[in-house]
Amino acid sequence: MKQRLERGDKGINKLDEACKQHDIAYDKSNNMDVRHAADRELAARAWGRVKSWPWDAGPRERLDALGVAGAMRAKTLLGLGLRKPFKRQQRKRKGKRSNLRRDVKKRWK
Repeated sequence: MKQRLERGDKGINKLDEACKQHDIAYDKSNNMDVRHAADRELAARAWGRVKSWPWDAGPRERLDALGVAGAMRAKTLLGLGLRKPFKRQQRKRKGKRSNLRRDVKKRWK
C-alpha cells in the first residue's frame, strides 16, 4: 500500500479508490470506532457502485462491489472487535431433579 501511495496510483475504478481510502483509514488508526466508521463508509460506497447505471460501472465492478458491500455489512453487524463476546447464562434449577427411570423401576418391582 505504501508503494501505491508513493507512486500516486488513483485506482482502476471508483470501487478501488474507495477500498484505498478504507485501507488508509485502517493504516492510520487502531481505534475500533474509526475502523468501523471506515467499514460503514466503504459498504455505502460499494453499494452505490452496485446501484450505479450500467454505463458508469461494468458488470465485473458491480459484482465485486456487491461482494465488498456484503462483507463490510456483515463485518459491522457482527461487530468484529467492537463488543465482548456473548456469554450464555445457565438456568438455575428449582428444587431437586427427579430421576424418572429410577421411579419407574421402583413401581414395577
